[in-house]
Amino acid sequence: MTARFKRMDGLCAVLASMALAGCSSGITGMGLFPQTPLSCDTGGTVCGLSNTGLYYFEVRGHGNCGAIGIDWGEGTSQTMRGDFAATTSKTWIDVTHDFSRTVAGQTIQSWPGPKQTRAYSVANCTGDVRSPYRLMHTTTLSDGSTRHSAAFTLGISGKQDKPCGSLPQMANLRIGSRVIVDELPSNTDMDFGCLFGGCINGPEGNAGPVTAAFPFPTMRRHSLVLRVVNTVAGQVQLVQGQGQHTEFVVNANGPLEFCLNDDALGDNSGGWGLAVQVDETTAR
Repeated sequence: MTARFKRMDGLCAVLASMALAGCSSGITGMGLFPQTPLSCDTGGTVCGLSNTGLYYFEVRGHGNCGAIGIDWGEGTSQTMRGDFAATTSKTWIDVTHDFSRTVAGQTIQSWPGPKQTRAYSVANCTGDVRSPYRLMHTTTLSDGSTRHSAAFTLGISGKQDKPCGSLPQMANLRIGSRVIVDELPSNTDMDFGCLFGGCINGPEGNAGPVTAAFPFPTMRRHSLVLRVVNTVAGQVQLVQGQGQHTEFVVNANGPLEFCLNDDALGDNSGGWGLAVQVDETTAR
């Protein structure tokens, strides 16, 4: 590969009037700083980057780029100077990113799941490269240690004072993201308070009658409904919860809400255990 670049440099000297892609300053790659330790789940089967961690990355390239844009793959981006020729290595520039951020005094974490970084030209540069990674959810335990998981796990109680709730510490969803919601292996059904235990259901609910008294008359009775609301654009996306596995592509920017389609919340008992991942590799 080195010899090939030398041959291209020779061509540039001879054919200076030709706009050859290999002659310009450009971005050739991006990735974690070598030997960066990864965060793994308790079984060591899934590893990735912590959604509360600070990481060092390399943007690789050559020449004197004007400005480079970095899309971190979880809804944040930045612009940086791109002069590879001015660095000691002449081939890469270091950049750091903290996956936990503060918005209006609230610490915000990104949803765990597949992501990708992107480095691209903003001014006087060439190249557009992407690098996939997995974001892990990190929880601090009572003894001060940390636990990493490939999914965000939560419990939804049947007894609530309103049908929908969100997680303010988690980032808003972006259009194009793919949301994956799975029942936990230990999940139990929720009792919606019918006589003789006649409506004990999983997230898929049941096919019983749904009246106008239900918050979501077009969805299944006594079921999980996932909702994304963009109050600025006036967009609402409703997704019917399914048994064991629910998956959908986001079409409205906003927080992910977990809702119960029930006309009488006060007589419920039990709850559901869910694991949530968000694949943002196609988000925009």
